[in-house]
Amino acid sequence: MNKPKWVVRSATGDDAAGIQSLFRKVFHFDRDDSAYFWKFWSNNDARSIITVAEADGRIIGHCALWGAPLRIGGERVLGAQAVDIMTDPDYQRQGMFVALAEAAMELAAEQGIELLYGFPNSNAYPGWINRLGWTHSGNVGMWVRPLKPSKHRRIPPVLGTMADSLSNLIPKGSSQGYEIANEAPSDCELDRFLDEWGETSRVCQVDRTRSRLRWRFSPEAGLNHQWISVNGCGGKPHAIATWGVDPQTGNAVLSEVMGLSLAARIGAVSAAVANAGRAGHPIMLSITNDEDLIPAMRRCGFFRFKDAPFITRQLSQRTFGVNARKWRIQASDLDAY
Repeated sequence: MNKPKWVVRSATGDDAAGIQSLFRKVFHFDRDDSAYFWKFWSNNDARSIITVAEADGRIIGHCALWGAPLRIGGERVLGAQAVDIMTDPDYQRQGMFVALAEAAMELAAEQGIELLYGFPNSNAYPGWINRLGWTHSGNVGMWVRPLKPSKHRRIPPVLGTMADSLSNLIPKGSSQGYEIANEAPSDCELDRFLDEWGETSRVCQVDRTRSRLRWRFSPEAGLNHQWISVNGCGGKPHAIATWGVDPQTGNAVLSEVMGLSLAARIGAVSAAVANAGRAGHPIMLSITNDEDLIPAMRRCGFFRFKDAPFITRQLSQRTFGVNARKWRIQASDLDAY
């Protein structure tokens, strides 16, 4: 029997059940409905674009451009990350991926979104580059820090105790000289910190604002994010970090670190590692190319284990003040962290 012809259209809130069903079928993971609505329908700073393929009343394809406010040099620009690219296995090799992505990019351009970015897997990479005009703008390092390896599902029990002992020898960093508060700073403290930290003239990055951070690390995100403030005299934040937990694996993720000095950044990473270790997570993962952050991560025992390809696509024709292919990436810029 021939499969019903599919059509591509813009998604609506009424498509949630069909999209969630496709997500379970493709990724073999039951995403919480609240996490889906948070991700795509609750962001007041940037709108997401979603296209779906439908056949016989059923969602069988999906492409999302997850809205993100960008800062290119000193200029604020609308952007988005390509995420959750899904095709029902029964409808593969029919050109659906390209059709969904082209429709999403057209809608994004109409909505004033100027710059897109993504981290494609090996299967999707050729389509983005060869069929859709994206550019490979470099690789971003993926980082790991062993915490309690015996808890990892791939570590045989007979090796667990030895692995834990070896992980205790890894550098932990230090927060000496600072007071660690395992809570988010107040709105006033966060605004003052961001004003002081906000050196944005040299790169393109996701814009860090109070509203963005509060939304990004809210409980609805589904990663149980925890805040850390590294405070100096008078309780003034010198660094801020967030870390969470991957609900699929139980691994900790270092999502965000901003600091006014290397010592403060080391203190933030060290505190996150200590907290995640006490919570019993097997490893802590992160992804970044931030040259200010990487030395702090190394001092706290992180090592780079592989690279992720980073791709970009400019939708507008104008020339920006800085190279729009030169980005500063932290883990929270990806939807999975």
